[in-house]
Amino acid sequence: MRILFIALLCITSACSMTTKREDAYNYTDHPEFRAAFRKTMDSHKEDFADCYREALAMKPDMVGKIVFSWTLNEHGKAQKSSIVSNDTGDDWAANCVLQKSANWQFPIPPPSQTGTEVRYPLNLAQ
Repeated sequence: MRILFIALLCITSACSMTTKREDAYNYTDHPEFRAAFRKTMDSHKEDFADCYREALAMKPDMVGKIVFSWTLNEHGKAQKSSIVSNDTGDDWAANCVLQKSANWQFPIPPPSQTGTEVRYPLNLAQ
C-alpha cells in the first residue's frame, strides 16, 4: 500500500497550523493528484480552524501535531479515515476534523492509486 503525506499551511486570527517541510513526504508518481489533494485541504482550512478554535475553548494551551489518514476510493470519497497520531493531549480537534471530512469530496486518485492511504500532518500552535 502506498502512503502519501501532504502538508497544510493555514494561518487564521485564532490559530496557527503549519507543517514542517520534513513532514511532507510524497509517495506518488502523480504530482497532479498531490496538487489536487493540497487544493482540497486548502478549501477546508476553515474546517481545520473551526475545530482547533473549539478545542482551544476547552483546552487553551493545546498545541501539538495530529496526523490524519484517509483511504480514497475510485470516486474520491474516503472509504476509511483515522487518526494516525496525536500528541496534543486531546482528541477533540482530531475527531472534529474526521467528522467534518466524512462529507468532503477528495480528488479522484489515479487508477493505479485507488485505495491509496493519504496521510496529512497538521502542527497546531498558538
